[in-house]
Amino acid sequence: PGSVLGAQPAPPQVADPLTALAGTIRAAERAGVRSSDLDLVRAIVIAGGPTRAARDCNVTVRTIRNRRDQAARRIRRALGPDWADWSDPLVAA
Repeated sequence: PGSVLGAQPAPPQVADPLTALAGTIRAAERAGVRSSDLDLVRAIVIAGGPTRAARDCNVTVRTIRNRRDQAARRIRRALGPDWADWSDPLVAA
């Protein structure tokens, strides 16, 4: 009785990382993020990381990381500072 644990609502269900990333990419696409940024994120995921993606793209790892960081900034800017609502219709659609 009177336990803090009993008084707190359960945390929202968190999507697994790949589902969350897929939802974020879909939302970013709908928000107008350029396709080259989204293609880079997809290439890194498909390759299993920036090192393999760099090799597949015939560029240095540093180039991939710089491009990834720029793409991430543009995605964050397009989706807003509070982006984390996985129930958002842009994610589910």
